[in-house]
Amino acid sequence: MKSKVVLEEQAVCPLCQSSGDFLYTGLQDRLFQAPGTYGFRACSGAQCGSLWLDPRPTRTSIGTVYESYYTHSGSEGRPFGSLKWSEKLYRVWDDVCARAYLEDEYGYDTLRAELKPLRRLLAPLARMRPAYCSDWDLVVRWQSPEDRGRLLDVGCGNGDVLQTLSQLGWTVEGTDVDSSSVAFARSRGLTVHHGDLSTLELKEASFDVVSMSHVIEHVHHPDQLVERARRLLKPGGKLVIVTPNVRGALFKKHRANWLHLDPPRHLILFSAPSLRHLVESFGFRNIEVRSSVRAFSYLEHASSQIGEWGRSDWHSRPKSLVSRARTGLAERLVAFKKACGTAEGDELVLTATL
Repeated sequence: MKSKVVLEEQAVCPLCQSSGDFLYTGLQDRLFQAPGTYGFRACSGAQCGSLWLDPRPTRTSIGTVYESYYTHSGSEGRPFGSLKWSEKLYRVWDDVCARAYLEDEYGYDTLRAELKPLRRLLAPLARMRPAYCSDWDLVVRWQSPEDRGRLLDVGCGNGDVLQTLSQLGWTVEGTDVDSSSVAFARSRGLTVHHGDLSTLELKEASFDVVSMSHVIEHVHHPDQLVERARRLLKPGGKLVIVTPNVRGALFKKHRANWLHLDPPRHLILFSAPSLRHLVESFGFRNIEVRSSVRAFSYLEHASSQIGEWGRSDWHSRPKSLVSRARTGLAERLVAFKKACGTAEGDELVLTATL
């Protein structure tokens, strides 16, 4: 039986306190069936353009909407030995292409010596899959080997990214509010703190990088999260934020069925200007905000499912070769339009320096 969710009205934009009319109403949880009916308002502020959830779960009850959340399990990857021979070949090919891309794009020493001469061939092949490369950009947090130091990943989940970064030479720590995820990450030998970042006793000015991927849209006070990250960074440290983009191509296509609306867990959804303005207000500099087509295939598949059935299965992936080919072409088209400045991906990536 689902726990009761206590709701509160949120009549003004949590970022700029402007008013906003309802863009969508009558929305329900399309992923994990948390109870309640929700709407999204669109901010009327000229420099904002964000969306926010109204009504929204209170801070004391929001944990109830995560009772069936996907982070409760470990990594979804199946053991290599259990794969079919064709799946093994595909995974090996993926791994080699990823290593070639990381070495060519960032300078990480990842390829075995006998494969290094193939880097100039493999890296361009990897770049033919924009979302695939964006996945690896996210894993290394857009940081090169020269940037290696102490990195704090806020909302680290089961620790997959932390483990990879550690193997690449980073000193890593993580935080998460999900006790199951924390336990799993700790079982891998990772240093992961359990709790909200605002309540954890972490040494200030002690990290070279603070990253948060798909975290800021879940919190009631995004300004407090950014301010806390600022205090934890060393002078010259870097902040990395990844969050859904309300001006993305797939949001414009699917609208109310867009997976990233994700009521009732996504409390605030950003535009590039609103995310930049938030970070600027805390004294960060060298701010770059760009969009990404990472997870395009899954986002298109899940949003289409919501449009057809009113819900989506988190673990479902497109199976038809025709469907996958069509989505792959659409992904490359959006990536091309993004490069030309005529479209945006459905994920925002912000990097900034303190």
